[in-house]
Amino acid sequence: YVGGACVVDKKIADRHSLCLIGMFILGETLILAPYSGADSFNILALIIAVGVAAVFFSVLSPLLIRAFGNKDNGGALNALFGSIVIIFSLYVALGCFKTTVSLAENVMTNNIPRILIVFVLSAGSVAAIYAPARAIYKVALLSSVLIALAVAVLFALSLPHFNVRNIVPYTFTIEKSILLQAVDYFVRVFLPTALAMVYICLTRDNVNAKTASEGVFLGGSLLVICVASAIMVFTAPVAAGMQFPYLNAVGVANVGELFTRVDGLAYPILIVTSLIKIIVCLKLVISLITNLGFKYKKTLSVACGALMMILAII
Repeated sequence: YVGGACVVDKKIADRHSLCLIGMFILGETLILAPYSGADSFNILALIIAVGVAAVFFSVLSPLLIRAFGNKDNGGALNALFGSIVIIFSLYVALGCFKTTVSLAENVMTNNIPRILIVFVLSAGSVAAIYAPARAIYKVALLSSVLIALAVAVLFALSLPHFNVRNIVPYTFTIEKSILLQAVDYFVRVFLPTALAMVYICLTRDNVNAKTASEGVFLGGSLLVICVASAIMVFTAPVAAGMQFPYLNAVGVANVGELFTRVDGLAYPILIVTSLIKIIVCLKLVISLITNLGFKYKKTLSVACGALMMILAII
């Protein structure tokens, strides 16, 4: 570490960073997407959102690096801007946490009370705050490789159940719904990625401005595959009305009569990506508040965990 930042080989650091962004993008999105209002243009809208996000971050990244990458300037310590990022981080972390709790409830038996699930996930998230930055990056790198492989396997096994016509627009005219769905994906999925980029700037030296755009393509590509899977199995409107569209879609996959349910591969994907997003948001909050002058890291960590528990139970 130099000046509080993790220093490693630049090429390795760039790979770690883009994988972190890719996993951050997937986050709880894999649990929920496609969103309400989805139609036959949904995949096209998602692809457009990926492209727009890549361009957006190619412009935004240099600004974030200038504001947060230089440990000697006051930009990263600006109270007003820092407070906005902190509030947004907590908002994103809470939304992801509540979605993850709902998924965990679905996985567990009904005999396990919600408060216990909330406590375990909160305790795990708070404990992960103390993990060094290099550990978070390594987990993101390993997870991206395993998750990409698992997504590919689940996609291949689900092929017999796909109806490609479900992702083909009913008309070739330009519909207003394309724009609405693309904006929805951009705001809900890709805009929060700025938080991951800020975290990278705070924990890495000589951050590559292209990292965010490359991470967007990684996470966006995996997301397109997963959302397309759900739509090709159920159609977009039906999938959008489900609580866990992707999980239900891969639930139809099987390997002959040997393995009639292979959707167990999907649970680690959904849980891991969500936890990475939660942990990055919480570590960012702690880092910013500490930089703003509050030195009691342990108190902050426990407070964040307690806040998530209370709000998730409500």
